Amino acid sequence: MGITYEVDKDYNNAFIAYRNAWTIYNQDYQRLFRVGPPQQLKEDLLRTAWLSGLKGEFKAYKDSLRMPDYVYKETDGELIFFWHNGLAPVKAEWGVDFVISGQGGVVYFTNAQMGLSFPFSMEGRSDNEKKGLANLDVFRVAFPKYLERSTYYSRATINANEDTRPLQLVEDVNQIAFKCLQERMGWSLVRPCCGWRLKKRKSMN
Repeated sequence: MGITYEVDKDYNNAFIAYRNAWTIYNQDYQRLFRVGPPQQLKEDLLRTAWLSGLKGEFKAYKDSLRMPDYVYKETDGELIFFWHNGLAPVKAEWGVDFVISGQGGVVYFTNAQMGLSFPFSMEGRSDNEKKGLANLDVFRVAFPKYLERSTYYSRATINANEDTRPLQLVEDVNQIAFKCLQERMGWSLVRPCCGWRLKKRKSMN
């Protein structure tokens, strides 16, 4: 968003967008995806603060970013370069097998390897439900997962006008995908339990 505003010479809104990006990198991206703010964003903050006439913010960011020698220099133009490196992860699945056994009107779903055992009472169940479980020996629960695809290149530099700059990571699609799946998995596993508790509490009231 900051780049879009800056192309239109709307430096004040560009500064606000860059400042929001700086906050998101430090509060969210660093914690969730292990990606910190790139050096370029620091320069963008200082440049647009200066061009917006925000001298107080300009000085404050020079101090907080530890860039006391930064001076804005006007140029004839600039190149905005994005490098999309690698491929996003692919979706697959993994599963847990439960052996089904019955005793005293209770069916047990057991996975000895993981130390899991869930009792399921057959009291009040219909004949179709009882017959269906009687015909099952193994019950499999499938979950989604992502498989990361390794990148061919780990770093790169860009050269222009005898100036060499290393490219910096601004977003890690793999980390974002894994984190989102982790959060969805937690909700998917706990949702049936929450639904039961809410239903029971409602009936008790």
